[in-house]
Parts: sequence; C-alpha cells; structure tokens
Amino acid sequence: MKFPDTPRVEYAQNPLAEVICQLRFPRQFAVEGALPVDLQKLLARDFPLVEKRFNFEVAISETEEPSRPARRTAYDFSSRKRDLTISLAADFVAVTSREYRNWSAFSTTVRTAWEAVRATYGVNLITRVGLRYRNIIERERLGLADVPWNELIRSELLGFLASGLDGAALAAEASTSHLFRIDDGSLALQSSLVHSSDQTKSALLIDSDFYLEDTIDGEQNVYMDILSRYNIEAGRLFRWSIKDRLRERLLASTD
Repeated sequence: MKFPDTPRVEYAQNPLAEVICQLRFPRQFAVEGALPVDLQKLLARDFPLVEKRFNFEVAISETEEPSRPARRTAYDFSSRKRDLTISLAADFVAVTSREYRNWSAFSTTVRTAWEAVRATYGVNLITRVGLRYRNIIERERLGLADVPWNELIRSELLGFLASGLDGAALAAEASTSHLFRIDDGSLALQSSLVHSSDQTKSALLIDSDFYLEDTIDGEQNVYMDILSRYNIEAGRLFRWSIKDRLRERLLASTD
C-alpha cells in the first residue's frame, strides 16, 4: 500500500492534534521495582515535570477465565508547557507531542528518549516501532461549518457520510477502519466523528498508526530509519485524504 508522492507543505492552520512515537522492548522489571531516578536526571533539564500513573492490563486466554487486571506503573516526564511528554513503562518508551512543529525536532526527542532508556536500563532490543498521527478537522474553526464532509475529505474515509442517502450527512456517529500491509510493517487507518462536550460541534478525526512488530537492534539507527519512512508516508497519506477546498483553507493564513 502506497500513497501518491506529492510535495510537502506547511499548513498555516495545522490540524495535527497529536503525534505519538512508541518503542517497545523486552519487559524491564527494574522500571516497576524502583523509581526512575537516573532517568529523571538525564531528562530533567528539558522535561522537569514528572507524574506517576498506573495502567491496568487483562490477560485473555481461549482456555482460561480472564485473570484479574494487572496494574502496571508508568511515568510521564513533561516539558514546562506540557506540550511534549516522554512516557516510560516496563516495556516501552513513548514520546507524545501536542504542539508538533517538524520532524527534525520530534525525531531528536525520540532519539533522546531512547538513548536515555538505553543508558539507564541497558536495553538494546526494540520489539515494536510505532508512529501515530492524529489529525482533527474542525469545520467551524476553519469557517467551513456549512460545507458537507464529502467536499472536504475523500470518500474512502467517510463511509456513509459520503453517501447520497437523504440525511446521511447528519449522522450522529460514523467511523471507518482499515488495516494495510506496507513496506515497513502495517498501517492501521481509522476515521471517526468526534464531538464537543456539549454535542453542539463535530469534527473528523483521521488517525493513522504506522508500526512494525519485529526484533530490532536498538544500538543501530534502524529504528530511526523506519520512523523517518513512516513520517514521509504519513504526510503523503494526509495530503491524499483531503480535497482541494480543505487544502486551500488549511494553507490560508488566519491573519
């Protein structure tokens, strides 16, 4: 599965809400058994805010009853503005950006996070590489409140919203889900309507999750090469997903 190779652009009204990179590795009991003091020292200058949280996992077997949820510890190291976070758990490190600027800056943070984990815990294997982009198209914010979705987004991502059926464009809920094989792994592509808390406004979420499940030598640059290719393909995917009317509005300055 490949998307058309089109020129990269910089949107004046960037719809990118969140970018997440996750690198999974063999479970490190040291993360659960002690506070990540040494890791905090390596990250403290740029990520001074630290929070501890818990995730709950349930193991499901075809032959046994579901076990009790297991509590897993995770730590979030955030920037002062909380727009950039490095998360650590026993089996992964992740970087989340809520104010994404460019790939160069984001990939530098990913490398910083991984090298800090390697230095602290001696981890040298990566078992899963993932890069996820979440774009949210808000018609009201763009001055396109009365424009039908099928004039802004390709029909492949709209499902019944793109149909000519009477009232289809007024659907309260709508979503599409696709899983593709790509050169470097897989792409889980989902789209769905999301609503404001008071249900008066709706937007379209385009969620693209690129990932490779394989054992990779974490001492080499292989993981970053994979992520760089995912970044290129994610840009092509989004440019393919939107139609000219939306593209022109995203490029237009708000001044």
